Amino acid sequence: MAEIWPFPPQGKVSEALSWQTDLIRCKAAEQRISLRNLPRTAFDYEYQFTEGVAEAATLLARQNMDQDIYLPIWTEGEYVGAIVSSATSITVDTTNLRYKAAAHVFIIGDDNTYEIVEIAAVQAGQLDLVSPYVTIGYSRAFIAPCFLCKMTGPLGIGKSSADYITARASFQYDKNFGDVGAHSFPVHNSSYVMTDRSVIAGSQREIQEREVDLFPNIAGPIHYDTKYDYAISKSTVSWSFDTNTEIKAFREWLFVVKGKQGSFYLPRWTRDFILDVDIGSSDTAITVLANTDASNAYLGMICIAMNDGTQYYGEITSWDPQGGGQHVANLSTSFGSNILKADVEMITRMPKMRFDNDTVTFAHLAGQKTTVRMSVMEVPE
Repeated sequence: MAEIWPFPPQGKVSEALSWQTDLIRCKAAEQRISLRNLPRTAFDYEYQFTEGVAEAATLLARQNMDQDIYLPIWTEGEYVGAIVSSATSITVDTTNLRYKAAAHVFIIGDDNTYEIVEIAAVQAGQLDLVSPYVTIGYSRAFIAPCFLCKMTGPLGIGKSSADYITARASFQYDKNFGDVGAHSFPVHNSSYVMTDRSVIAGSQREIQEREVDLFPNIAGPIHYDTKYDYAISKSTVSWSFDTNTEIKAFREWLFVVKGKQGSFYLPRWTRDFILDVDIGSSDTAITVLANTDASNAYLGMICIAMNDGTQYYGEITSWDPQGGGQHVANLSTSFGSNILKADVEMITRMPKMRFDNDTVTFAHLAGQKTTVRMSVMEVPE
């Protein structure tokens, strides 16, 4: 059996899900082909070692860097109380954790004795084990999902005075794994809608760009040629999760999107249009304040966010001229509900976007808090 990497991290933990997309942009559209159906999963762990533990980690790394090694997913570990020797099952809530049949569960006690046991079946509140079952008795056990992986870089060790030793190691799981389960994002017009508002860390930058080719010459005028028939918006969005339930739902949605391959609607969360007249349930137009004459140029999806958190989605298909500082936007269909302008928080544009990177990194912090920061790009769909 392969060796076990039994060292719990004390510093930062980063988890990266990596897809691979073949992206072909052309004059009026782009083609995105998913080359990897499920992502590669990699972890980067930071440690604080005592001298004896640092030596054990050094020897284990030197002997197994080119070999398979069992690595617990420490971010999904938890204390489960006592586990008796020869136990055939372990009681644990498996709802939002990555336990798999034919994989392993890592068990470690307060005295640092540990083992891994193969999982026969995963039930809602229990792990059924494979013989020889649990071989050590634990008065207070910590368990975590455990899979084979390989070290993807050197074990870096930093030494300082007072026997303070830090270390860092990176691992990548051998197999792509993941389940597409239930997630919280709705579907509108055959595409997912990212309903969660991104967390703005300090500030958030949005870029509007129309790409052109430049042809300079010696004496004549500079020639510009439109590279693509569409303008794009680029931005960076962040999410913050507090529980494994939220993390699992987001991860399962990523399994559907597949890195750059899938697209989704992403509200801008800016007040792009100001509602000036209440909307009836059968109305197929909305009346908004005229910001400038250019405000009636946008055609596409919008999101109406209500003060109570409800969201309505629609599509602006054309505009009618209107006096008195108003514009009327015609919709493809009615919202089906009465919408009072006093209850509206904002009307925001909702462009079709995709991730602009094939790797999604989860920064796992203390207390199950996790953050994700990703660049996104508007797509011509």
